[in-house]
Amino acid sequence: MSTEEKIIKIGDNYFKEILSPEVIEAKVKEIAKKVSLDYANSDSLVLLIVTNGGLYFGIALSMALQDIGVIHSVETISITRCAGDEKFMKDVEVSHKSSMNLSGKNVLVVEDLIDEGFSMNFLDSYLKTTESMKPESIEYCVLVEKRGYAKLSFSIKYSILDNVGPEWLAGFGMDSNLGWRGLRGIYAKMN
Repeated sequence: MSTEEKIIKIGDNYFKEILSPEVIEAKVKEIAKKVSLDYANSDSLVLLIVTNGGLYFGIALSMALQDIGVIHSVETISITRCAGDEKFMKDVEVSHKSSMNLSGKNVLVVEDLIDEGFSMNFLDSYLKTTESMKPESIEYCVLVEKRGYAKLSFSIKYSILDNVGPEWLAGFGMDSNLGWRGLRGIYAKMN
């Protein structure tokens, strides 16, 4: 295994690989095994993927779950931070609602990145208070959690990378200037 740093250029900035595709794949399989044990008695598991960023992680997790025989459904939801004062949840809205009635389901929300937590706190409240959304259970699975920066009203059950600093990240669903989501690894912007 090479210890050589992988650095790429995105626009005018340089990014260093902090998680390789191979490590991500192994960690996704690890999480799938944990999910299979935690939901062994459930026939109503729904991966609720937060788009756009969560798609890559959500699809990888769904395929890993399928590979080990975990029965589940996949649904998407989109939330958008509106322009305005960033300190208030009223600036967040659901821009694409789930078409599935989630009542009575075991929902695993899959997201790429939790940074400040405003959007995910909004989503948590939305899922718990919207009549057709009141799941039996709600848990969270994130690719990257910027612990210490996020102020969450709930806990994260599964994550691949946590306790990350404030640097900008790109790859595996996370974008840089609306591009670069398709990078197979996770990269951090270098100062």
